[in-house]
Amino acid sequence: MFNPWLKTTEKGFTLVEIMVVVLIIGILVGIAVPVYRNISASSYEEVDAANINSIERAIQAYMADVVASGTYAELRMSNTGVIEGVTVKTGAPANLVPEYLKEMPKQPGDSTKSYVKAANGQVVKE
Repeated sequence: MFNPWLKTTEKGFTLVEIMVVVLIIGILVGIAVPVYRNISASSYEEVDAANINSIERAIQAYMADVVASGTYAELRMSNTGVIEGVTVKTGAPANLVPEYLKEMPKQPGDSTKSYVKAANGQVVKE
């Protein structure tokens, strides 16, 4: 005969308990994923700003050291750091790399893309 007052020896979780745990995990993931994406995007923006700042400082140093004639606005830079559009002193390098930059910075998240100096005079993503 069945006695409800006696403890059973069966062990385990009920379906309701498992569903509550899955629901809590789903809520936590739903909160964490968007926060992670925002942090990733803002870190990419910070790295981009730092890279652009480094390139602009290297161009300014290059202009001060080797440009014989021409202005910053006339200077063009390819994605590999090759400088065009200005006249350089005899024997001066026509490239920012390796003398002014150790290597040309790459865009975070896509290491196949770098930066160029646009016609408006700003260093931008290519």
